[in-house]
Amino acid sequence: MRHNTGVLTHTAAGVLLATVLLTGCGGGSDADSPPKEAEPLTEADWTAAHTTYEEVGDAFNAALSGAIDYQAAVRKVHDKSPAGVLTDPSVAAALADQQELATTRDEEIARLGDEPAMSDPELKKAYDTFTTAAEEMTTFQDGYNESMPALLRSLDLCPDIFSIEFPEAELIFTPDAYSKAWIKKHNKAAAPCLELLDELDDSRNYRITEYAESWRKVIDQRNDLTAALGAGKAGFDQTLARLERVNNAFTKRSGKLTQFSDELAKVSAVEEYQALDAIFAENGANRESESPSTSPSSS
Repeated sequence: MRHNTGVLTHTAAGVLLATVLLTGCGGGSDADSPPKEAEPLTEADWTAAHTTYEEVGDAFNAALSGAIDYQAAVRKVHDKSPAGVLTDPSVAAALADQQELATTRDEEIARLGDEPAMSDPELKKAYDTFTTAAEEMTTFQDGYNESMPALLRSLDLCPDIFSIEFPEAELIFTPDAYSKAWIKKHNKAAAPCLELLDELDDSRNYRITEYAESWRKVIDQRNDLTAALGAGKAGFDQTLARLERVNNAFTKRSGKLTQFSDELAKVSAVEEYQALDAIFAENGANRESESPSTSPSSS
């Protein structure tokens, strides 16, 4: 008689759409130089800064379109050959294209920070607030894009541990041999998953690193519970019940951790971006402009 120790459905990773990328801000000043009295800002200064502000929004939305293309390319490869998603050169090429758009965003955001209008304290404060929020959001986004191939592959392989069954029923009378046989099978199933988790540990997306940690924890917990059976610290039925509780708790947590689009919406910096526009309006430089898109897809 064989007993399954729990089944986890292969959860689909949510598609995460790009919005804003930021890795730098405006230029600084020489600490040894005496402070200079700021020149009064002209209408031309405000107009130039607002033009750059609009170009920042354009760059954000170009990166969004690029992320959609990138993620579609990754999924296309994965659908055709799940294992190939880690090695297919088209995936690397698509990521390089996306990173090029990220570089453009960097350049535009830095150029806005260098505009003469940033000598206005109110504008500079709003800009700094925006860059702080954008950095959090785009680190999350870019980390997802970089880790997406390994993440998709982990969703293929890691759930295999839940298909491990206890050894033949006659071994129930020798718990130590019984548990060792199960743990050997379990570790063999977990090995490909753990290799992918090593890669995901380095992700810049904090939800992905939490996801990897969660998988490591459940693998260890399942081994520990079965080892306790072999050591005579728990009976067969008790071990099964404990494994089921561990499996269910993991499945619940994993479901939350993989709601990537929902999490991206929480760290959106669009409001901070739009706050700059209000300051431009107060200074007569506001024109119709399109805000960066933050429409994350369902996950």
